[in-house]
Amino acid sequence: MDERLISKLEADIRYHNHKYYDEDSPVLSDVLYDEMINQLKKLAPDSPVLNEIGNPTFGLKYKHKSKMGSLQKCHTFQEIADKFGDQLVGMSPKVDGISLSLHYNQGGLQMAVTRGDGETGEIVTPNVCQLLGVPLRIDYTYPVEVRGEGYIAKKDFYGIMDVPGYGGHEKGFANPRNAAAGSIRQKDPLVTKSRNVSFVGYRVIGVDTISQYEQEMYWLEAQGFPFFPYWLTSMKDKEESLIETIHNYDVPYEIDGIVIMLNSLADFKKAGWAGKCPKGAIAYKFETEKKKAVIKDIIWQTGRTGKVTPVAIIDATEICGSTIRRITLHNYAWLMEHDYAIGDTVLFEKANEIIPEIVEALDRPVDRQKSLITVCPSCSFTLERSITGLEEQGADIVCHNSECSAQFSQKVEYMLKTIGVKGIARTTIEKMDLDHPWSIFDMNEEEFQKLGFGEIESTTMVQSLANVKTTPERLLASLGIQGWAESMFAKLFKNSQIAGQDWLAAFVSNNYFPEDMEACLTGIRGLQLMSGMNNCKVWLQALNFRVIVESASIGGVLAGSTFCVTGKLSKGRGEIASIIKDNGGIVKDSITKSLDYLIAGEKAGSKLTKAADAGVVVLSEIEFNAMIEDGKEKEKEN
Repeated sequence: MDERLISKLEADIRYHNHKYYDEDSPVLSDVLYDEMINQLKKLAPDSPVLNEIGNPTFGLKYKHKSKMGSLQKCHTFQEIADKFGDQLVGMSPKVDGISLSLHYNQGGLQMAVTRGDGETGEIVTPNVCQLLGVPLRIDYTYPVEVRGEGYIAKKDFYGIMDVPGYGGHEKGFANPRNAAAGSIRQKDPLVTKSRNVSFVGYRVIGVDTISQYEQEMYWLEAQGFPFFPYWLTSMKDKEESLIETIHNYDVPYEIDGIVIMLNSLADFKKAGWAGKCPKGAIAYKFETEKKKAVIKDIIWQTGRTGKVTPVAIIDATEICGSTIRRITLHNYAWLMEHDYAIGDTVLFEKANEIIPEIVEALDRPVDRQKSLITVCPSCSFTLERSITGLEEQGADIVCHNSECSAQFSQKVEYMLKTIGVKGIARTTIEKMDLDHPWSIFDMNEEEFQKLGFGEIESTTMVQSLANVKTTPERLLASLGIQGWAESMFAKLFKNSQIAGQDWLAAFVSNNYFPEDMEACLTGIRGLQLMSGMNNCKVWLQALNFRVIVESASIGGVLAGSTFCVTGKLSKGRGEIASIIKDNGGIVKDSITKSLDYLIAGEKAGSKLTKAADAGVVVLSEIEFNAMIEDGKEKEKEN
C-alpha cells in the first residue's frame, strides 16, 4: 500500500471538497475529482475522507471529547515549588500560537479542530493539512487525538508579515500569534500554506500504553511530529536558574512562558479541574516586557464629563507587538504624586499587555520641565479639583463650563453611538455649529454641504439621523449620566418591574420617578441618577421627540450574557454590538472576570490573552452566529 499516495489523495480531496462545497468555486473538473475518489476507494476503502464527500468542511462545529482548558498562571518560581513539591513534572516552553486538536484514525489524519471555547471548536481540517510538522499519516491504526499549537516561526514573521500591507492588513500583523490564528481560519487552505504555519504537538489522548508526560513526547517524535523540548524534574532542591535555561532555549517560535505539568497522567487526571483549568498543570508567565522612553511632552485632554487628563508623549516605541506613542498619566493627583515631567527618562510596560503604563523614572534631568495646568485646554475655563466627600478633594481636575467645546463634541458623539447612529465621527461634529446636542437631528443636506461635505456624504448623514430607533435603556444611557450605562438602566427596570417606556413617558411628561423605582434608587448611584436626570430633563425631552423609542425585547436568546468584541470581523463591531443588544445581551468595552464571552476576529491582540487569564469563553464570529441560531431554534421548539 502506497501510504504517501493515500495521504496526498486525502489532502487533495479535502481541498477540492472545500473549494466546491464551502466556497462554491471548484478548481477541478467533476471527472478528475471523481477519478481521485475512485482511486482512494481502491487504495484505502476505509479512509474517513470518503465519508466527508458532499459535506461542507469550513465552519462546522465539533464538541471536544475532553475539555481543552486554559492554564492557571503564576509569576514566581516559589509558586511552582509550592504547588508541585517533590512530584515529578515535565517543563516545556509555552508556545504563543493557536491551540489545535488533531484526530487520527486508521493511521490517517481524519479531522483538525481549533480550541474554540474549550468545549466546542471549529473544524479546520483542510487548512491544517497544509501545516508544516503535521504528518498526514502515522504508524498507529487506532483512534488517537494529538493536541498542540499552530505557530508561525519568528524567521517567517519578522520583516515579512509585520510589514504594512501584508495580507491586506494596513499595518501588517501585530504579532506571530495573531498571524497564526488568522492564517488557520482562512477559507482558502492555499493561503494557509503560503504563510508557512507550523505545528508542534505536546499532548496525546487515546493511547492506553502511555501513562506519563515523558512517554507522550517519545510517542509524538516516533510518529513524525517535530521534537518538542521538555525538562523532566522535581522542584525539590531545584534552583530558579532552570526557568532561565528554558526561557533562553533556542526554539523557532515565540514563547510567553513555561508549562509545568505532572509527569504521571494518572495523577494529572486525579487532580481534577478548577473551572476551565486543570489542577495538574500551571503556566509560569515571563515578566512583562518593559521599554525605556523619554517624555517629549505632556498634553492635557478634556473628556466628555469635564475631567482633564494628562498624557505623556514619547517617540514611537515597539513593545509587546504594538507601537506606543502615548502613555496615560492617569489623573491630576497621580501626576502630582509621582512628579513626572518633560525630559524624564522612564521605564514603561503594557499593563495586562493592553494599556501602556509608566513603571518608574530612570533619570530626571536638571532642566526637566513640569506640565502644570489651571485652565481647560479646550475652552480656557478655570479648572477645579473634583470633590469625593464633603471636604475631601478628589483625584481629578474638572472643567465645569457647560459650553466647553471639547465636552460638547464628545457628548454628541457618545449620544449618537449609544442610540445606534453610525457614520458621524467626532471630527465631523466639531465642524458643526450646534446649539444643543440634539440639534444635530435638525440639520438638513444643505447645512451639511455648507460645512464642506459633498452631496452624497450630506445625504448619507441626514438619512442616518432620520427615523432613528432605539430603546428606553439606550436613550437614557445616551445622556452620559455618571455610573449609568445601558446595562444599569436594564437592571433598574428589571428590579423595579416597571417597563422602560412607561417610566420614560412618566418622567418626560410629568417629571417624576414612580414610587416603586424610587425604592431602587439608593446610595450614591441613585443620587447620581436623580441629579443627572433633573439636569438633563430638557435634553431628554428633545431627544425623545426626535427619535423613535421602542420597548427593549424581553429576554432574548442572549439575555443575561455579557460580550466584548475585538479584532477584524466580517461585520463592523458596531453592527455586532447591535445584534448582541437586539438579542438581549449586554456589550462591554473591556475584559473582566465577570465577562461571559469575547468575540474575537483577526488581529484580536492582547484581549485574547487577558480573556484566557480571566477564564472568559472566546468565540469566533461563526461560533457567535451559531449561538444565536441555536438559541432561536430552541425557542421555536419550546
